Amino acid sequence: MNFRSLDPRASGEGMSGASDTDRAVWHEFYDPASSSLRMEALSTEFMRLWDTPPNAHNSIVTPVELAAKASSVMEEAETLETLNIDELLVRYKTQADQTSTRPARKILSARSYERNPLVIAIARLRASHRCEVRNCTHPIFRTPEGIIYAEVHHIVPLADGGEDSIDNVACLCPAHHREVHLGMRSAELTEQLIFIRRSDLSLRQSEAERQS
Repeated sequence: MNFRSLDPRASGEGMSGASDTDRAVWHEFYDPASSSLRMEALSTEFMRLWDTPPNAHNSIVTPVELAAKASSVMEEAETLETLNIDELLVRYKTQADQTSTRPARKILSARSYERNPLVIAIARLRASHRCEVRNCTHPIFRTPEGIIYAEVHHIVPLADGGEDSIDNVACLCPAHHREVHLGMRSAELTEQLIFIRRSDLSLRQSEAERQS
């Protein structure tokens, strides 16, 4: 109905809520000269986004392959960053003239692990939705519900045999969550989180002994 409001051929008015994205999509696939949709372009884009490619077996990648590809792309980008930006812009324009800026679709073959919502809730409430990295100064933001946004990190990854337990998770801000996975201080941060959880466990055990 949003597109109908943009379609000069439509007899009805359609919906008035067409966004800038709706207009951009409409102008991309509607040919005003012939008053018709560019069906070949529309079909190609549909195939890219939704259909199973004829060579689907060549499009299936594992997480390891995906990570290796991402690493290769980042290494190439770092090499390119040594060049002058004007030269890079020239290369980009040449590339854009020759190839589509819309990437090919890959099908990800991956294992996933079920998460216990109790563990997630306890981890966040235990830390009052605050990052547990010592002296974290990264800016925080709140969700539409007014809750400080925080992520739950498995100290020993599930893929490495880690448990989905309250003693193997920490509440982290998005920045420290990425740093513990990708940063130079990954080992240091991991040791810090292990120490925090061991301290928690010792306190719980002492409290249990005191009450028994």
